[in-house]
Amino acid sequence: MSVENFNFSLIKPNSFILIFGPVNSLKNQIIKQIIYYQNNPANIIINRDQYLNYFYEKFINKLFIYDLYEKELFNKLANRHEIMKTNNLTNSNSLIAFEESVPLSLVFKSEEFDKMIKTHKSINLTLIITYRVCSKYFDNFVENVDLVFLCGDLMFPNIKRYWVSYGKYFFETFEDFYTEFNRITKTYNSKPGIYNKFMVLDMKNKKYWKIKVKNNTKFNFKTIGYKFAI
Repeated sequence: MSVENFNFSLIKPNSFILIFGPVNSLKNQIIKQIIYYQNNPANIIINRDQYLNYFYEKFINKLFIYDLYEKELFNKLANRHEIMKTNNLTNSNSLIAFEESVPLSLVFKSEEFDKMIKTHKSINLTLIITYRVCSKYFDNFVENVDLVFLCGDLMFPNIKRYWVSYGKYFFETFEDFYTEFNRITKTYNSKPGIYNKFMVLDMKNKKYWKIKVKNNTKFNFKTIGYKFAI
């Protein structure tokens, strides 16, 4: 069965997105494409990796790149949305991405993050989390997730975990998921850091796609992250 390529324009401006893959699997390139297609006036990256900071600073104001999650960030985005809505300004959308270098176990336990999960759609906030593996920390909000990007993986336990958390909603058996996942992501890491293949799961509509992510994808970015202070 043929599987269609994923179209980033399908992502709604208030989505909750998870991106799983090992180091150098180009998860950051997926975030870059989401930012490009959404063209949000406000984008925040939370990341402790200096190399990735250089990557993001090419198209996001470094003032919007944080080493750690600060509790007031979500409230600032929510207030910004209300101000723009009150003044009938056109684009009140925003985005916040947690890179895997951030200690997510601490973030997930915070009241602010729980509030973000429950209310991000009402303020048109796209929420993105990247991580190396699909850990138990993500099981608490499976019902809230819109899209999951699963990088090809040679480690059987990791693929099994993909199935337990997400694949079981699409395939009757692990064997069916395992076969399709490997077919979509075949040769996923033959050129590390240059390209990778992902399976994309739509958790709400129970659809899935494939995508090949390249390291050299170029976009003609407008000035992003400078338009509005938060």
